[in-house]
Amino acid sequence: MSPDPKESEIKVILTDEDVGLLRARLGDPGRTLRQISYFFETPQDHLAKAELSLRVREEHDVTSGDEQILLTVKGMGLRAGALMVRPEIECQLDPADWSGLRDKQIHFADVDLPPVHRLQQALGDIRPLDLESMGHIENTREVFEFSHDNLALEILLDRTKYPDGTAEFEMESELSQAMAGRGARALRGLFEEIGIEWRPSPVGKYVRFRRKIDRDPDAVRGDS
Repeated sequence: MSPDPKESEIKVILTDEDVGLLRARLGDPGRTLRQISYFFETPQDHLAKAELSLRVREEHDVTSGDEQILLTVKGMGLRAGALMVRPEIECQLDPADWSGLRDKQIHFADVDLPPVHRLQQALGDIRPLDLESMGHIENTREVFEFSHDNLALEILLDRTKYPDGTAEFEMESELSQAMAGRGARALRGLFEEIGIEWRPSPVGKYVRFRRKIDRDPDAVRGDS
């Protein structure tokens, strides 16, 4: 079987002041997205122990009015500074299937899509597993275009609200693996230009979410 597709992304933590400086430099966003991400797990933390995460994301494009639902399975990745490279399988989920999953009328095993196939590859028959939502996060994402030295990048400015009521800002940029090094240097140069401290995020939103609900996946794996 071929390896899972991999995503390369940079995540940098921002303060309120940083956000203002970044918006002033980049201008108006090309798009604004409202996202609600639901994370699923079993009571026994089968996914965390297999170094996987399962997410369903409802996404509304404020700019165009378009909506989509995305089903995603991610694996553990390798981090080098602000750059994270990890396996990811994602595809659109039919609204009827999402309604059935949310209301427990169907099981993830009934959904014939590549992310589910990845779970089955790692865990075997997932039908006996009680995959339940652990909760959700709400994210507002502003999408900016940034060009530097013949390199075009998409900069994502996220404001994420967690179940405990806290909110955090983060800059994210998804890069091809071939351009990851150049992209990281370009973004770091942008931060230096406008006086923003380069604070790589040590973990992604999924891990932060789990820590806030006292289900740290690192602790789970340590106990397995």
